[in-house]
This record gives sequence, C-alpha cells and structure tokens, in this order.
Amino acid sequence: MAAAFVASSAPDGYTLLMTANGHAINPALYEKLRFDTAKDFRGVSLVAVVPSVLVTSPRVPAKNVSELISLLKANPNRYNYASPGVGSAGHMATELFNLDAEVKATHIPYKGTPEALTDLMSDNVQYFFAPLGAALPLITTGKVKALAVSTAARSAALPNVPTVAESGVPGFQYDFWYGLVAPAATPKPIVDRLVADIQKALQLQDVKENLAAQGASPSTLTDVKFDLFLQSEIKKSAELVRISGAANSLK
Repeated sequence: MAAAFVASSAPDGYTLLMTANGHAINPALYEKLRFDTAKDFRGVSLVAVVPSVLVTSPRVPAKNVSELISLLKANPNRYNYASPGVGSAGHMATELFNLDAEVKATHIPYKGTPEALTDLMSDNVQYFFAPLGAALPLITTGKVKALAVSTAARSAALPNVPTVAESGVPGFQYDFWYGLVAPAATPKPIVDRLVADIQKALQLQDVKENLAAQGASPSTLTDVKFDLFLQSEIKKSAELVRISGAANSLK
C-alpha cells in the first residue's frame, strides 16, 4: 500500500503521497491499517477541490433538490442511490445528504463511477453524487439531470446549478478533494519548500486549464491549516462510516 510505504519512508521530502478523501475515510472503514493516519503523516498542501454533483435518472420526477427530498420522504427505501463503492467519497456524500435531509434510500455500490452512471441513465438507481468531470458530458446531453453541487459555492462549470445548501438543505457541504502529505517527521523547511513549489505550479496557465476542465479549483490551504482540515475530515468521516454501517459491510 502506497500510504504505508510513505508513512515509513525517510522524512526528506522525496517520498510523498498524493491522496484524496479516502485518506480520511479509511481509518474508520478498516480495523487494521499498517499506519496511523492521524499521526504518521503531516499535511503539505490541499491541491484541488472538485465538486460532486447530485444527478438523477431522467425518469425521476423531481426538478430540484426539494422535490427529490419530498419524493424520498413519501417513499422511504423505495428508491436506490449509487456510489462508486462502499466507503467511497460518493457514498459518504450521499449518507450526509440523506442524514441532513432526513430521507431513507437503498445504497447500491458499484465498482466505479462509470458503472454507476450507466445504471443511473437506465433508472436502475435514481440518484448519485458523481464527480463533476465524469458527469458533465451526460448532463450537457440530457442523459442525467443535475440538481445541485455539493460544494459551498456554485461551480463555474455549471453556473446555473445551485448548491445543495441553497436548495433546501442548509449547511450541507461535501467536498471531493486531493492533497499532498509527507511522513510526519518531515522538517518544516522542507515542507515550506514543497508548499512554495506546489503553489507556483497551481498558478501555471496550463495547470489552471486542466483543473478547470475537470471542474476542479486549486487550493491555497497548506501546512498546519491543511493538517487541521485533515483532522476535521477524519472526524467527520468516522461519524458517517458509523451511521452508514459501511465498515460492517466490508467484514
């Protein structure tokens, strides 16, 4: 496992881990990891935040989030929601949505996003928090309906699609993110140099364009502030894993 390799590597700035939401979810999901996520790494930089978009099958008779919530409340556990797998970021985003909206539906995990979107188009599942980059072509061609984005602000890629928070679930936010971490003992001067190089790279025009094409936004959250972000993500994920029963389904 890459994370275990990095955790045990020399803290010299040459061995780093580019990671995502799973870094914060896995401690609650798996009983035996070969490292301590909270203690064996130090944050270098949050690199990018990618909105997920709440999409539905074209056959779902809901034009917005409020109508979807009303439909789900009127038919508890009748409808299915997709995810790219048990304990994935998409799974956790939907569990948070279901919790905040006070609705119940059946979780259908897939082996990845493409399979989930295929079944969504066929109405085998009815809603899905999908990565924006993967869902965008299907949204623009009308093969799935976009109701809202998961982030605190609207996405430049879908400016007319509201956030979940402004659509009837106040305070809702679930970011898909990517960040760089290093072995915990990495000295601050090395971290500072890495931070400077990453932030410089994120300002390059081609990098900005590539991120924008995926609906991603570059981040300036670094070092200690990124560490605090990771701690909050670990805590939030532990609660969502507990509520969802995701760890039990993997046993």
